[in-house]
Amino acid sequence: MNKSHILPLTSIRFFAAIFVLFSHLDFFKNTPFYFIYVKEGFIGVTLFFILSGFVLSYSYQEKLLSGEKNKFAFYTARIARIYPLHILTLLFTLFFLYQNESIKEILSNIFLLQALIPKASYYFSLNAPSWSISVELFFYLCFPFLITKSSKTLIKITVIILILKILLSEINISEKATHAYIYISPILRLPDFIIGILIFRLRFNKLNVNISTYQVVIVQTLSICLFLLFIYYSHMVNIKYRFDIYYIIPMSILIISLSYSNGIITKTLSNKTLVLLGESSFSLYMIHQLIIRFIIENKTFFGSNFYMLSSILAISIFGSIFIYKYYELPMKKIVVNLLKKYKSKGNLIPFII
Repeated sequence: MNKSHILPLTSIRFFAAIFVLFSHLDFFKNTPFYFIYVKEGFIGVTLFFILSGFVLSYSYQEKLLSGEKNKFAFYTARIARIYPLHILTLLFTLFFLYQNESIKEILSNIFLLQALIPKASYYFSLNAPSWSISVELFFYLCFPFLITKSSKTLIKITVIILILKILLSEINISEKATHAYIYISPILRLPDFIIGILIFRLRFNKLNVNISTYQVVIVQTLSICLFLLFIYYSHMVNIKYRFDIYYIIPMSILIISLSYSNGIITKTLSNKTLVLLGESSFSLYMIHQLIIRFIIENKTFFGSNFYMLSSILAISIFGSIFIYKYYELPMKKIVVNLLKKYKSKGNLIPFII
């Protein structure tokens, strides 16, 4: 049985991507547009990771456990979702923004292995934001196995990894090591994804009740306020904890509250335009830094900071919608069909059969 999409959770992906985009506008800090730079914008990635666990559980957990879909179907859908756009942005970088990356760094990008290598020259090479889909691919590989585990087991795994992260955070390690292990490492980011699975189970097993529109509005308003409050006081917390641990609770509450279908906030976030922007958020996330880099390298053509900023936002947003509609969706169908064809010929590796 196909479940309807939870539209508000699609829409907030756009805001997560915009947060990340604004965090990469640091070159505006000393201009009249200093306010556009969002220092805490990297938390958009954490929101993506938690949302990923929640939405994949909502879409696939029942189907995989019941046998309605097998691991091959799941992996095929995930690869078709991320790989075509990844290759497109990688090729654009190689042709227009190449910075003498080595063959090893390029190969690690092609196979989305860069996040597993704790060196910035690898995980931030070529199209730097693609490090996070390297992490996502790790999550995808783990997902069919994680959903077979009890919530208690998942909580234990999460607690163990979080304790390890806290211990690492308290050790006086370099900024490079902090980035490589606490922010980038797929294994140490796994709690974000597992928490998404756990709050899905909490929402639809324990909190799957009808509540009034008035109650939904109150809960959603408070969850948004709580999230903003955490951002406001973030300067008081060490960056090592702000990468994800600090935001886990407010983000989880926000996602749960927005999963209810009634209320004015839900209706607003279910607006067709916002939903389309949310659907295009992966494209926005993947192309925005390339556009920023290209415009900076050609800033004499764009002239003033105003035109640079306007161009970055317009090209990123409208370009992402165009790519989603005319590249992502068609390529997803093509890749799914190709993978099915190769599987039927026995050419795919055994673990996805």
